[in-house]
Formats: sequence, structure tokens, C-alpha cells
Amino acid sequence: MKLEQKTLELLISKILRYGVLASLILLSAGIIAYYFLEGTIELRLDSIWKVETPNFFTFILYSFQKQSASYMLLSLGIFALMLTPYLRVVASTVYFALIKDTKYLFITALVLVIITASLLRF
Repeated sequence: MKLEQKTLELLISKILRYGVLASLILLSAGIIAYYFLEGTIELRLDSIWKVETPNFFTFILYSFQKQSASYMLLSLGIFALMLTPYLRVVASTVYFALIKDTKYLFITALVLVIITASLLRF
């Protein structure tokens, strides 16, 4: 196995590991905070996370405007989980650009464009 391939695998594994771990911590903290604030673990999600924004990135900003601390922690956990694979593709694209591997740079850049477009709802 080449050193470059091993470096990319380590980078991707760290992004995925830390992204999922951050999500787990934030979601756990949000559930605990919700329990202490509301006295129950039954979440009311119907009105809080209704998607009324044009794309994912404005939805992230919108979700922090009218929420309690527990819902903010839950939102952050969900966003961390959703953005983890996106960051993996960004890191791969940057990595292939740095090592000047044009074939894989083109492929990952195309995947990045497709994912970004889907999050922006073009």
C-alpha cells in the first residue's frame, strides 16, 4: 500500500470517526438537556424541524433562531452527522488536488459538486 493511500485512509477514518463521535455527544447532551427541561423524553418534533427553507445551509441557520438549548444540541448533532460524509468528500478532493492525482481529483470534485447541488437544491 502506498504511503499516499494510507494517508488518505487515515484522514477519512478520522473525519468519519470524529464526526460520528461529535454527533453522538451532541445528541446525547440534547436528549439529557431535554429530559431535564421538559421532564420527559418524548420529543415533539413536528413543529420544530419542519423544513421551510430553500436549502440545507439556510435550514441550519434557521434552526438556531427559535429553539431552546436542548433542541439546538439535537440540531447540532443531526447536522454533524449529515455533514460528516460531505466533509469526507471535501477532504478527499483537497487531498487529490495536493498530490496532483487528476483522475481521482476529477471524480471526487464531480461527487462534491453533485452533493453540494443537492444540499443547495438546484
